[in-house]
Amino acid sequence: MDRDRFGKAQHLLGPKHVLLVYAVDTPKYGLIRRLEVQAHLGPDGEDDLCAPDDFSESFLKLQKRMALMGVLPVTEPRLIRCDPAVDVAYDDPQAGMRALEVLRYARFPNGWYAQYEGPPPHTTVSIKSGRSTVARAYCRNSKLGNGGPKFGKIRFEREQKFEWSKALPVAFLEHESSAELFWASAFGLGQASGRVTRLAREVQTMKLIDRVVLGDISVTQYEQLSAFLDAERLGLTDRAYSKETARRRRMLAKRLGVSPADAEALELDESLDEVLAVPRSAWSMAS
Repeated sequence: MDRDRFGKAQHLLGPKHVLLVYAVDTPKYGLIRRLEVQAHLGPDGEDDLCAPDDFSESFLKLQKRMALMGVLPVTEPRLIRCDPAVDVAYDDPQAGMRALEVLRYARFPNGWYAQYEGPPPHTTVSIKSGRSTVARAYCRNSKLGNGGPKFGKIRFEREQKFEWSKALPVAFLEHESSAELFWASAFGLGQASGRVTRLAREVQTMKLIDRVVLGDISVTQYEQLSAFLDAERLGLTDRAYSKETARRRRMLAKRLGVSPADAEALELDESLDEVLAVPRSAWSMAS
């Protein structure tokens, strides 16, 4: 650890990375000591984000310092986690709040789902696979407590993890395309329904009947989807449907881009592609 000019401890990679040291006592391999460096990669200039082009040099400096101290690892470093992110500042904080709302009610592939975290007014949306978080979007100002307007800056962050046996070489992070690839697997084109319509209960029937008239769904599908959205709104999906039936209903809802509203929530009809257009463009502008 180094000390800054105020005497505060700081690790060798600086504030743009997180340094973890821990030990795991396993029955098979005994005591394993690990040193983890968590890199928060993204287009440079956004708070604590590290530009991928800068990571290689920073990591090399870390290894040299470790060599001088005689603490080089006995194995080659491995990439087991990467959290690429993009920060978006909104002139109108309400636009940031709407972005979180759209993500909350979006339909994701691979059985992923989104949920609010913490008490209202919700400033974080987590995207999960089972109980594991795979991505998140949250108000950066609220997290830092920096006095900035709530919902004024939203971070769209992927949490990409690898099992130790399937870890990648650290050099994989030297290329911006790698971080962009991880990030796009959650927020890229085609990863969630292109348009999200959150239906208030009073207008749900008319909206779905319009889909029937347009030929988007059959009368049977309308009845199935109407009942499913009611059950999902009340949190009774697992009690009312088998896993396979719920999966089919969610696939139908994803294709149509519809989700139920929370009680007394306003109707929402937004394009997810429009909401994510700015963070998606950040990678191309940084190239």
